[in-house]
Amino acid sequence: MKARRAFTLVEMLVVIAIIALLAALIIPAINSARASARSTQASSNLRQLTMAWIQYAEVQGDMVPWLLWDPAKPHVQRYWFATVIDDGVNPPQLDFDRGLLAPYLEQDPEVFQDPDFSLSSITETRFNTLTSAFGYNASYLGPGTSIQYDENWNWVGVYQPGTIHPQSGKVVPPPAHAFASLKATSKTIVFADSARGYNSDLSPGLTENWLLEPPSSGNPTTHYRHVGDIAHVSFADGHVKKFRWVENELDVTTLPSYWTDADKANFYNRRLGFVGTTDALYDRDIEEVD
Repeated sequence: MKARRAFTLVEMLVVIAIIALLAALIIPAINSARASARSTQASSNLRQLTMAWIQYAEVQGDMVPWLLWDPAKPHVQRYWFATVIDDGVNPPQLDFDRGLLAPYLEQDPEVFQDPDFSLSSITETRFNTLTSAFGYNASYLGPGTSIQYDENWNWVGVYQPGTIHPQSGKVVPPPAHAFASLKATSKTIVFADSARGYNSDLSPGLTENWLLEPPSSGNPTTHYRHVGDIAHVSFADGHVKKFRWVENELDVTTLPSYWTDADKANFYNRRLGFVGTTDALYDRDIEEVD
């Protein structure tokens, strides 16, 4: 009986080289497929969230959700994603089942999340857990109550809609607008991938964000975090569209005068920006968008 011939060193090296080559070809493809799957999941969640937003308006007499409702209970703040109970003494309690959109999402808080936006992605959370990976175009759709504080930032009351805000000099808007007031639902942003960047003396940071701010705010909060520098954006007719990061977009928008080049670089590096350079896609009163 013949003895089996063992691999020679050269043959072993050839096999190892072939395996390494196959791994080099397959692993990037697997990673790309996983990234694509995460992006698809985020887009699906965003679509479900937007359909819940539409259902809310249908049930609530055509009024869309607000960002925050805090009319008489300063320690019970009801957001579109959850209710927060915070007495300033005990740790805040986050109740997803009592968010405005919860009944239309079968009380499933996972819809508010994005697989590409985890606790490891950010430097701090507001309530020791992730709330939502998406921001709401509340400035134009449902800003909620305008809260009045005293000089020590204690809750005093709310400013009534239609009155003049003493600090801004602008008319206090209603808590939410009617769905019917949207001139072009297919061109009005509702939600988008979002995060809030900040610059501290020690290091730049990133946290979750619930208010998707338009270019006129000077505060970029659209987060182009998906593979290929993509952000998902949903519109009031229910469709979701991908937008790609624009390299020099922040250079042509209004930014705070105190921003340094380092500040701007921080936002660039974290892929924070806007959707466009004007408020056209945010404004419910605009029908035509260039």
